[in-house]
Amino acid sequence: MVTKGNREILFSPCNLGSSTASNRLVAQPMERSASTPDGLPTPELVKEYVTLASGKWGILVLEAMTVSRKNKSRRGQLVIDDISKNRLAKMLEKMRKVAPRTKFIIQITFPGIIAGEGLEKTTILPGIHEQDPSIRLLSDEEICDIQSRFKQAIDISIEIGADGIDIKGCHGYLVVEFLRPMNTRSGPFGGSFQNRVRFFKDLFTHAKEVARATGRDDFVVGSRVSVTECMKGGFGTAGPDEYIEDLTEPLDYASLLEKWGADFMNVSAGIPAMMPEVTRPSKEVPWGIYNHFRLAKAVKNHLNKRRGTMSVIGSAYTMLGKDLISVAAKNIHDGAVDFVGLGRQTLADPLYPRKVKDLKDDKIQYCVGCNLCAKLLGRQQHVGCVHYDEKFKKILKRGNKNER
Repeated sequence: MVTKGNREILFSPCNLGSSTASNRLVAQPMERSASTPDGLPTPELVKEYVTLASGKWGILVLEAMTVSRKNKSRRGQLVIDDISKNRLAKMLEKMRKVAPRTKFIIQITFPGIIAGEGLEKTTILPGIHEQDPSIRLLSDEEICDIQSRFKQAIDISIEIGADGIDIKGCHGYLVVEFLRPMNTRSGPFGGSFQNRVRFFKDLFTHAKEVARATGRDDFVVGSRVSVTECMKGGFGTAGPDEYIEDLTEPLDYASLLEKWGADFMNVSAGIPAMMPEVTRPSKEVPWGIYNHFRLAKAVKNHLNKRRGTMSVIGSAYTMLGKDLISVAAKNIHDGAVDFVGLGRQTLADPLYPRKVKDLKDDKIQYCVGCNLCAKLLGRQQHVGCVHYDEKFKKILKRGNKNER
């Protein structure tokens, strides 16, 4: 049941590091595959983000931007570097004008094996390279170079006025490979848990140091993490040959993130390219939704036991539809999560928070879970809601004709 109390909980302020988010609703990063060939935001993409910002989200995480224009997950992926920073700054400025209280966070990434057709696939894991030699194995020197590019992206995010960064550690992209128990590579980035978290530790330490040095103590730092990958030797298992879930390392990692100065952990699961149902649950299999709740609560409980203050963002709320408000409010009230993240729902209705707050529930366009947005992403086409937006229906039809 939707009550006044439920709305009050969702629109209550919440601490986010040394700053405060105006409400508990988070627009999750949804890659739109709509940049210029040079990785710059197009006028059309800027317009879409300004519309999303006008929804008055507590936190809006911009889509994953690659730190290397040579390495993209899609041809239309945004790039964050010295070439793109001015255009990104202007886009943020326009977004902030319509939503001055929203926290705008940039997600930064490197594709790894999650690269579209025609783009280079890379890995840090020798076993993956041995299984498929077309996936290039990165050397320690190349890893250090990638790390430097992440640091540059952090510096640029601070420079252009973003409220924070999200270091993407989820969904099969390169950086999460470091965390896996199957990461038995020799050298400083594999083997022991201490080595496997090294890449992240250096980035979080750098982010906090630069933020302090530039007078941006309010700069928010965090990471979206697949705390269980549901695969042999994946993060969330106890060893390289294990299948059964074991959250010991993910919970230890949450503690380390907080120790390094992280302000939030955005909890996710799985690898959508391999197991979409785990990451993007459907209405037909509600277990997937409840599984996300379970994982977020496990992280939150662990932090509470250690008297931690790092915020936890939960995922998989979109498919609740009209029940979203009441379930999300209950989870927040019960202390299972601090923020609730919406992904596909942001495409279906970017104005969702504003409509909820203004008591315009009957005007909300609820995501129907058709997942045609994911189909557009897989084709490297401009991503949007096919169900509600005629423009994206036409884009999908063009793709269907090309497949024949």
